[in-house]
Amino acid sequence: AWAPNFAGSAPKTNIVAAAPVPEPTTVAALGLGLLALARRRRARA
Repeated sequence: AWAPNFAGSAPKTNIVAAAPVPEPTTVAALGLGLLALARRRRARA
C-alpha cells in the first residue's frame, strides 16, 4: 500500500520543485548523458 502512495507523491513534489528553474539544465544533462552512452556503445561495438 506504500508503493502507490510514494509513487504518487514523489513525482509531483519533484516536478513542482524542479520544473520552474532547472528544466534546461536537466534536459542538457540528460542529453549529454545519452550522447556519452551512445559514444561508449559505438566505441565498444
